[in-house]
Amino acid sequence: MPAATHTHGQVPTYRLSDLSEAIVDASRYWPYYHTIRREELFEARGKSGYNSHHPDEEKEGNHPLIFIADGNPIGTVRLDMLSSTVIKIAAVRMFAITRRRQGEGHGRALHDRLEWFAFSEGVSLLVINAAKSAVDFYSKLGYLPSAWQDSSTGLGDEVFQMAKLIQPSKIIGRV
Repeated sequence: MPAATHTHGQVPTYRLSDLSEAIVDASRYWPYYHTIRREELFEARGKSGYNSHHPDEEKEGNHPLIFIADGNPIGTVRLDMLSSTVIKIAAVRMFAITRRRQGEGHGRALHDRLEWFAFSEGVSLLVINAAKSAVDFYSKLGYLPSAWQDSSTGLGDEVFQMAKLIQPSKIIGRV
């Protein structure tokens, strides 16, 4: 992996041309980040009203990330740190891979890197509101049905709440 050109928080930022596969802080790549999310999570599902200026994008403890493969931005996710008194929990939000790159293993690769990043931030449990069409994907990644308290607004269509306990021994070597 090439050396980072600079860092923003804990997530290194690289020049796109240097990357074969990585997650990076999305703040330098907002146009790609929002285009992918709008196209894949809204327009492809017949929805409108995507808000690229939602306050959660810059809320402290939230990490908007973009996934780079072969030097191109092809996926997005935001990891939101949730408060907890016992274990550190984070919500996986707005997980998307561009339509033309779906089915190539990039979703799993993005999740592997996300899981490693979450673990490095001290997170023990990942939670998600999965769209019905994505439940099988998340199940294959080890998520199980699990109700959790979500203060997020605009859950939209039918969602399935799921959770996954991070197991360090299973993520070491995958990233």
